[in-house]
This record gives sequence, C-alpha cells and structure tokens, in this order.
Amino acid sequence: MEYIVAVAKTGSLSTASQQLHVTQSAISQSITNFETELGVKIFRRSRLGAEPTAEGKPIIRKAYEVLSKIGELKEEAEVHSNFISGELRVATVPGTMTFLVKALSTFKISYPNVRVEMTEKSSREIIEEIKQNKLDIGVISIKEDKLNAVTVDIEVLMKGKMIVAVSRHSPLALYESLSEQELHHHAFVLYQEDSVRWFIDDLTSKYGPVDILFWTNNLDAIRSAVREGLAITVGSEFIIKNDPYILQGEGVPIEITGYDNTNCLGLVRSEKKQLSLITKNFVRELKSELFRS
Repeated sequence: MEYIVAVAKTGSLSTASQQLHVTQSAISQSITNFETELGVKIFRRSRLGAEPTAEGKPIIRKAYEVLSKIGELKEEAEVHSNFISGELRVATVPGTMTFLVKALSTFKISYPNVRVEMTEKSSREIIEEIKQNKLDIGVISIKEDKLNAVTVDIEVLMKGKMIVAVSRHSPLALYESLSEQELHHHAFVLYQEDSVRWFIDDLTSKYGPVDILFWTNNLDAIRSAVREGLAITVGSEFIIKNDPYILQGEGVPIEITGYDNTNCLGLVRSEKKQLSLITKNFVRELKSELFRS
C-alpha cells in the first residue's frame, strides 16, 4: 500500500524509492505482484514515469484511505499510552482566536504533549501557507459566492453578514442599522482582508470612491482609530462581534441594510494531505466551541 501511494504522489518509481529508502526494483516487483493478485493494472509505466490507469485510480484512493486509517490506529494506541506527541500548526483570521484558545484548552487535556502553534493571518495568507504545507489547518473569512474559487479544501463552519463597528461615543452608535449609502459618508479604517476589500469595492462601484483613512494588518491600530472617533470599520459579524473591543463595550456593532452578500467562516486544509487524528480531534473541539457561541 505504501509503495502504491508513494508512486502515485511522486509519479516516479525512482523518486518513490529514494523517499522510502528501498530499491526501485523492490518497489516495482511489489507493485507488479499486487497487480497480478488483483488482476488490474494500477500504473502505466514509461520513461516519463508512472501514471495511474483508469482502473488503478480507485485502488490508489483506497490505498490512501487504508494508510490513513493505519496511521489513526497507531496514534490512537499512543493516546492510550499517553505518549503521543507532535506539532499542530493553525492560523485564523482575527476575531476567532478566542474560539481556538477555548478549543485548545479542551484539546490539551487529551493531547498534553502535542505542541500547538496558533497565529492570526489574513485569509489570503492562510490559503497560501496551506498550499505551501506551512499550516495544517486554517480558519478564513470568505464571501459565499467566492467559495468555488478557493484552491484548497474548504468546509463552511458558519455563515453571517458584513457589519460595521463604531465607537460607543459616536452618534452612529444610536442606530440599529445603517444603509450602504449612509456608510459612504464616513471614513473607514480597514483590515487587509479579501472579504473587506470586496465590500469596499462594491460600495465604490455603487456610490463612488470611499474615504479610507488607512488599510492595515494591525488590529490595535484599527481599534484605536475607531475608539477615537476617527473612522468606522467593517467586517464579518462573527469576527467583529467576538472582538475584545466589542465584547468590552468600547465599540458598537451595527447591521448594514441593503448588502445581501453572505460571508462564510471556513475551515481550510490541503486537498493533498489527509488530516491526522490529532488534527481531526482539534477540529472537533473547535466546531464544538463555535456551535456553542
């Protein structure tokens, strides 16, 4: 099974043999024996490499699944021995870190020896680092109508609207909702996030250039500008409503009328990599925290 998966991943018997530290002839003979046993040709071999046949593709998929399950069994056995260790690399868009920290607290009870690295990044950065295998999983914010354009595996965790946040001392704090046209009269401070940029692009196309004080990745700078009444900001409701600035009552979230695009909170991972048991259990804890909110 391991040989089949390695050849499928690399497209080459020689490269697979180097990665597995066995001879190319051993891999070739093992796959040939397996093909003979099944009565199916799994790979089409040539000077250019090894390409899966139509009949071989479902067998390769099953081999992936079997190896994944074997890995889970090994990890499960280690859990019961309390020896499991490793690393979990997670990134999230701002505003959801609270959920990740709560999930981590529960997760650590079962996996005390797993080192978890959590960072805040933009959705675009998270997707790129997933593709480069720098992250195991990520949590991003994306418009619902942009889901098909995502180049990694994505699972929608929550859906919500775009809302604005203003200082509690602002006259706008008295409003329960504001129209896009009313928002257009105010200055913005904005987080460098695609979902925010798409909202501003829509606003610009409808009402002309938007007064933007600054774009930044510094959340404290955005909070400070809003607190001082210099500008308002905009973002997904599940991000803004869970921001410490809002939770502490310093800022006020306000709905936007007339803007219909739904925003999604999505869990992303590589399409080429099976989730480990460790990662699956962390995701389970994260979902539990999100659904409790």
